[in-house]
Amino acid sequence: SPPYFISGINGVWWTLPIEFGFYLLLPLFAVMLKPGRGLALLFLCLSIMLCYRYFIYFTYLATDVPLYTRVSLLPGVMDSFGIGMYAAYLSNNLPAKLIGSNSIASELLHERQNLVASAATVLMLLGFGGCMLIMQKYWMFFWSGGWMSYSYTPLFSAVIGCGLVGASLRSSWLEWLFGNRLMRFL
Repeated sequence: SPPYFISGINGVWWTLPIEFGFYLLLPLFAVMLKPGRGLALLFLCLSIMLCYRYFIYFTYLATDVPLYTRVSLLPGVMDSFGIGMYAAYLSNNLPAKLIGSNSIASELLHERQNLVASAATVLMLLGFGGCMLIMQKYWMFFWSGGWMSYSYTPLFSAVIGCGLVGASLRSSWLEWLFGNRLMRFL
C-alpha cells in the first residue's frame, strides 16, 4: 500500500499487507460461508476484483506507480481469496452432501468421494495444462487491461481449488502425484 516510493525490508514480503487485510475482513466473509451462501460469497469476491481492476486499468493506467502495484492490492486479488474460501467450504461440506440420507452411507460415501475426487483431480490437471498454454500464448496481454487481465487469475485459482477439493476427498491420483517420496523430499 502507499507510499510506494519506500522500499520494503524484504521484497518477498510484499504479500503480507494483502494477507493481513484479508484476515481483518475474514470475519465478515465467514458469515457468508453458510449453506446456500457460498456462491453468493464467490460472486461478491469476483465482483470486487472485476470492479477494482476495471477502475485501476482505466483510471490509473497513466500514473507513475507500477500497474502491478495497484492491481495487486487486496481488492484486486479478491478472486483468489474468494475461490479459495469456496474451495475450503466445499472441502468441508462435500462429504456430508455426498452421504445424503442413505442407510448404506459409508459405502456410498466412499464411491461418491472417489468419483468427485477423481473428477476434481482431472479438472485440476487439465486446468493446469490449459493455464500453461494460455500463459505461454497470451502472456504479453496479462497487464494490458484486456480479457487476460480479468480472467486468468480466477481460472488459475479455480484450478488450484479443484486440487484442494480433490485432495480433501483423498484423491488416489493426487496421493500418487504428490504423496510419493520424491515430492515429499522436494
